[in-house]
Amino acid sequence: MRPGRDWLLAAFDCQPALLLGRSTDVLAANVIARALFADFAAVPPGERNYARWMFLAEDARSLFVDWEVRARAVLESLRLEIGADRRDRGTAALITDLRAQSAEFGQWDERRVHHRACRAIRLRHPPVGDLTVDCETFTPAADPDTTLHVYTA
Repeated sequence: MRPGRDWLLAAFDCQPALLLGRSTDVLAANVIARALFADFAAVPPGERNYARWMFLAEDARSLFVDWEVRARAVLESLRLEIGADRRDRGTAALITDLRAQSAEFGQWDERRVHHRACRAIRLRHPPVGDLTVDCETFTPAADPDTTLHVYTA
């Protein structure tokens, strides 16, 4: 992580912000994103992955009101990545692993792809209750393999 990225995430003090890399690896999350979604900082570095969390963590399944819609979007995003670079062993290994561990991941064998874009996400957050957050995504020109996701309520 470049220091500028850390400062940028910290500047979003009222909005959750996640920085995802290839294969939806969670590169960084600000304090409020860790409170809203999951404490990715507590996860071992090699396992900090949004898709892995989405498909394998019970807290993700209970957090998203429309978990199936959100999970499919993550799967379709991975398909887009692997389609763009068939030699990407990291994404291919993640897909193989999730196929083996998640019944839903293996069942959704459609050929749709999804580009990470703006969307409204409905949550059922344990301490807060039901809420909808909007997500805006940004891909830095200097680092096209990363995407900044900023959420507003």
